[in-house]
Amino acid sequence: MLAPARGNDYEYDDNGNLIKDKNKNITTAITYNHLNLPTKIIFTTGNIVYIYTASGQKMQKIVTEGTNTTTTDYLGGYQYQNTVLQFFPTAECYIKNTPVSGTNTYSYVFNYTDHLGNVRLSYTKNTSTNALTILDENSYYPFGLKHTVSNAVVQGQDYKYKFNGKELQDELQLNLYDFGARNYDPALGLWMNIDPLVEKTMSSYGYCHNNPVNLIDPTGMAPTDWWKNNKTGKYVWYNQPSDGPLVVAGHSYIGASLNDVTNDFNNSNNFFIRNFSNPKYENYGDRWNGEIQSKPLTKLDNYAYSNNIVKKGIYDFVDQPFVGFQTLNPFDQRLQHLNGDGVSPNEKIEGGVSFLMLFAPSPKSEISLIKPLSKLGFSRLVKGTFISKLNPTTKTFLNENLNNVIKATTNEASLLNNSIMVTEKVTEKLKKD
Repeated sequence: MLAPARGNDYEYDDNGNLIKDKNKNITTAITYNHLNLPTKIIFTTGNIVYIYTASGQKMQKIVTEGTNTTTTDYLGGYQYQNTVLQFFPTAECYIKNTPVSGTNTYSYVFNYTDHLGNVRLSYTKNTSTNALTILDENSYYPFGLKHTVSNAVVQGQDYKYKFNGKELQDELQLNLYDFGARNYDPALGLWMNIDPLVEKTMSSYGYCHNNPVNLIDPTGMAPTDWWKNNKTGKYVWYNQPSDGPLVVAGHSYIGASLNDVTNDFNNSNNFFIRNFSNPKYENYGDRWNGEIQSKPLTKLDNYAYSNNIVKKGIYDFVDQPFVGFQTLNPFDQRLQHLNGDGVSPNEKIEGGVSFLMLFAPSPKSEISLIKPLSKLGFSRLVKGTFISKLNPTTKTFLNENLNNVIKATTNEASLLNNSIMVTEKVTEKLKKD
């Protein structure tokens, strides 16, 4: 026998906002303000009322269940419940307040988070035993729904910031995360509102392009994305601000992943730049240390990308032989510069030439002086280095590949001569400075 039809579980208003969810006993209505933020959610057993600033920042939440009313105030990180301070954040942890006989008692509580900012463990120091005490332990499915492992420690606490570090609203079994611009249902992996930046994300209700293991959505408007400097052509990763859609002056929006950067780089440049160069990145902007983000810029990057001829010359002088040495191993296709950037085909040849120049009698050596090395010549070349300690088979292997590099680069006479000239100019400049 078929079960009786129950109709639609969900209903939406003209703006695409969820107004009914029978699975959560929201059968009357959800009302919204001009920013499409919920102001009142009516359940069969109670209601939740939200109060915001004009820009949409949540200031107060009032939960009514039967005859009980609980008011939570959000005041710049300080959170109160029924006018009693619960906690406030610091740079390393949060300070928990425990009233004892009318006196506030404060304790440090530290959160252990994963690469997405999910709070996995909360712990503090027991003042009586001086031992660490676990207050809460959390495990998540990829889209944020919590699950319990057999040995999990759950003592219960008022701190409800969990998945992505966002507040879990579990009152009246609502079970939504407040991301700021929207509320997120981890059971469905969907939002209850349309993305305010849907014209850019092309996803109305989906979470993080269905890639929650690598991406985060700091505000509920769009995953943190890549932008390109319109003047320099360099790329930068920016987080969305909490007070509205991100607009980066002088930059164009690129996309959410490095694939978008690669596609833009290839589409924006000619054949030679596409094949003999790599995307460059700016050294400013709020960065997320997630898997898809380029590495944070280091001191080596400041030299590699510098417009100062001295800094750039010093870097190239060391970097090119470093690249050339890697060409000895044909099985390692992931050639890298000193700063970790990838190596283009043209840079591979330049590196091979620079590496060979280290062993030439003088910087002005002619191509004819660079010849394939015999076993004896190779042994003399690597004498005193770690290569000389390798077994004969490995040394023969390296010798053969070095000769392959020599044969390939000897056909690039003009490139070698140009490299010599550049090296001489840089050396002269360094001596003068």
